[in-house]
Amino acid sequence: MVLIYLNDVIPILISWIVFSMLAIAHKVLVPDKYSAFLQFKEEENVNKTIQSTSIRIIYLIVGTMFLKLILEFTEKQIGIGIFIACFLNIWPAIIQNQLLKFRKNRVEWLILLGYFLFIVTSIFIGVITIRLFIPLLKGDTTVYWLDNQGFTVLLSLILMAFPITIEAILSKFTRIVVVQTIDTFVEEVYILEHQLGMDNYLINKNKFVIDNAARENDINTVLLETVLRLEIFYRGRKYNRILERAVCQFVPKIAIKKNISVGIAQIKISTAEKVLRKDASTFIMKLCNDRFNIEVCAKLLNDLINEYEDMREKNAWPYEEYIDIYDYISCQYLGGMPWNKNKTVLVYGAVLRSIMKEEKIYYVGTELTGRCLVKIYKNDKLEIEYHELQEFLEKIREGIVIRRKIFVDKQEMNLEFICDKQYYIELANQFAKEYKCEISIDEK
Repeated sequence: MVLIYLNDVIPILISWIVFSMLAIAHKVLVPDKYSAFLQFKEEENVNKTIQSTSIRIIYLIVGTMFLKLILEFTEKQIGIGIFIACFLNIWPAIIQNQLLKFRKNRVEWLILLGYFLFIVTSIFIGVITIRLFIPLLKGDTTVYWLDNQGFTVLLSLILMAFPITIEAILSKFTRIVVVQTIDTFVEEVYILEHQLGMDNYLINKNKFVIDNAARENDINTVLLETVLRLEIFYRGRKYNRILERAVCQFVPKIAIKKNISVGIAQIKISTAEKVLRKDASTFIMKLCNDRFNIEVCAKLLNDLINEYEDMREKNAWPYEEYIDIYDYISCQYLGGMPWNKNKTVLVYGAVLRSIMKEEKIYYVGTELTGRCLVKIYKNDKLEIEYHELQEFLEKIREGIVIRRKIFVDKQEMNLEFICDKQYYIELANQFAKEYKCEISIDEK
């Protein structure tokens, strides 16, 4: 017996695309009403989970009716399409949480069961739509129980009294009463650090844009790149970005109203308005452009660093609630609270802290771009003595090639040199800040 024939392939692919796009639209357009099984276990927000499940059921019914009534696909074709869409939706979480290993604890088995029931329930909704809802709507059949007023009242009372979904029931069996710290998710941090270290097409394509944006906003290139890598990993799937671009281009008012996250850095539209001090309607399409999005991200990180430094100097509330600058960045970027951090915020901050442990927070150049041309200059109110310039040159002489050195006492200084190590760029930044000089760093 053959399960799939050649003429089934195209309808199955179309069914998969339709249900995948509906799932993405749910996640992007109504993120405040989107909840996954693991997310419910973490947040235990029953109302959000009920809303998410209701929306999921509705779009499964609507999608099935469209494919059956308009495109005239068979039950088998639609069911397999739903299976593929659901499986590809949960597959990254299964791999990330290592649920395919043979030896699993009770919690991992129940999580895997939750995913299995998610697929089975989704297919069941498609089947019951074809066999029951569509005939009911067309008037081809009647169901006595559904037309019975007593049954309707009883069912309504039950649903009002016990609004519990499968996610809620399973989560009760898998709940672990612990205080969530980063130690709880240390394995996820190690996995994520390894994955972030892999080559990424978007990062490689924009490496010069990243370096320029970091330099202009005086933040470390590694910090900016790590934030971008994290956003690509968590929310940067290609079809998400295609949908974001389509929404911003064709229905910008809805995008602004829903305050969706956009682009390679997943910048919320309201956040971009705050950073740029402009109305969203003037830049919403530009926000989908990688260069502009990265530049906004760099400005945002610079603002967050300055805010944290101001809090630290004034010892203002809630400075003491944050572990460090990376904890503050992760909370502000993801919308978390320092006293109630979810898993993503904890992991985000831990990865930033780990990768930046040997780095400065401000701009020190980048190893990705190779040799750099460093220019330090000042033309008015020169307060540098010649011997001070010579002392600086002595510190860096072994690792640089001087291209220009002009010094006119109390009038002008112009120094250009080539180097290929961050250490010398860091010294140049310190010198420029100390004597209030202009500095620029260009790739060679």
